[in-house]
Amino acid sequence: MTDDKIKHLVSMFLDRYEEFGEGNLIFRFLYDNISNKDIQRLFSILHYELNASFDTLNSRLPTQENVEHFWAEKSRELLALIDGICNIQKDLSETKFSFDILPEYQKTIDLCQSFLKPSGGSTIPPNTSKVPVIRAKPVFILKDSILQTSSPERYPRTPIGEGSYAHVYKFKDTFYGKCFAQKRAKKDLSEEEKQRFHKEYEIMKELKSPFILEVFCFDEEDQSYIMEYIGSTLKSYIDKNNNKISDEKRIVLGRQILKGFAYTLKKGIFHRDIAPTNILVKEYEDTLMIKISDFGLVKLPGGLNTKSDTEIKGSFNDLSDLSRFGFKKYEMHHELYAIAKVLYFVATGKTVPDPHLKCKFLEKGTNPNTQERYQDIKDLEKDFLDFMKNKRE
Repeated sequence: MTDDKIKHLVSMFLDRYEEFGEGNLIFRFLYDNISNKDIQRLFSILHYELNASFDTLNSRLPTQENVEHFWAEKSRELLALIDGICNIQKDLSETKFSFDILPEYQKTIDLCQSFLKPSGGSTIPPNTSKVPVIRAKPVFILKDSILQTSSPERYPRTPIGEGSYAHVYKFKDTFYGKCFAQKRAKKDLSEEEKQRFHKEYEIMKELKSPFILEVFCFDEEDQSYIMEYIGSTLKSYIDKNNNKISDEKRIVLGRQILKGFAYTLKKGIFHRDIAPTNILVKEYEDTLMIKISDFGLVKLPGGLNTKSDTEIKGSFNDLSDLSRFGFKKYEMHHELYAIAKVLYFVATGKTVPDPHLKCKFLEKGTNPNTQERYQDIKDLEKDFLDFMKNKRE
C-alpha cells in the first residue's frame, strides 16, 4: 500500500473525530518515533477516543455482584470505535504500519465486545472491575519494532541483512544504551524450516566460546531471537581495509578463526556454511575479535538435523565433491576445505588464488584428491602460520 493510499485510508477514518479540534492529539508525543505523520495522528486520536470511552465506562464500574446499565448512545459510540480500530488494523496488516494493541487495552476491548449492544443500551456483567486508562505509554505498537522486555517501549529497527530463512535487523536498546541484532524467521517457512531456525538458536545458545556469536532469547510468538550486534563481516572488513591490514592483524584474525572452529569441531559439529560473510569482526580500540555466526546448516554428531536431500549451499564449500555424494556426506575434509579458503582470504584479501603465489595450506586444503587434504585443523593452523611467516620475510 502506497503512502498516498495510507493517507487516504487514515483521512476517511478520522473525519468523524477530527471535528472536535486538537484536543484529541494530546497523545501524539507517545507516537513521535513513527515516521508517518498520518499514522501518528491516527494513533493519537484513537488513543484519546478509547480513553474517553473507558473513562465513561469506569463511571459505571465496578459492578460488584450486580449488573449495571451502560447507556445506548455510549454503547453505540464505543462499538463503532472498536469496529473502526479492528478495520484499520486489518487494512494496515500488510503494510509497514501493521500494529498490535497493548495487551491491557486488548483485554478491555475483548471485554466490551462481549457485552456491548448496538441498541437499547448494554448490560455490564457482575464482578466487572474498573478498566485501566493509560496516558503515559503507547497503546498502539508497530509490529516492525522491538519490545524491550522490562519496558513497554518499542525500538525502531533497521534491516541489515537477509538469508535463506530469516531477515536480520539492528536496533538500539535505550535502556542498555547498546545496539543488538534481531534475527526473524521469514513468514513463508515450512514447519521443518522453522524447526531448523529454532535449532540454530538452541545450538548457538549452548556454544560457549568468545569466537561464537552470542544469542540471548527466543520469541516463540514472533519466531525471532536477539543476538549481539557486530558491525562488520570478515568480508566487508577486509574488502574495506585490505591495503592497510598488517600481517600481524591477519595472523590474529586467522588464529581466532582456527580457534573458533577447533572448538566446534571438538564438539563434533560441522558448520557447513563457512564463508567470510558468516564470520563477523568486532573492532575494539586495541584489537579485533572474530565471531562465527549463521549455524542454520549445521550438521550435528550422528547426522542429526541433516536430511539426505538437503540442498547444497555455502559459497566456500567444495561443491564439486558434495554434489556427487550429497550434503549429508559432509565430512571433516569438507569443513577444513572451506576454512582453508577463508584463511587464504584473510592472508591475501583474495577469494581467487593468485597463480604467482605459492600457498601450501590452500593447495593441500582444497586438493581435488580428498585423501590428500587436511584431516586435522592443527595441521592446517601450522601451515597457515608458516605461510604468514614466509610472507613477511
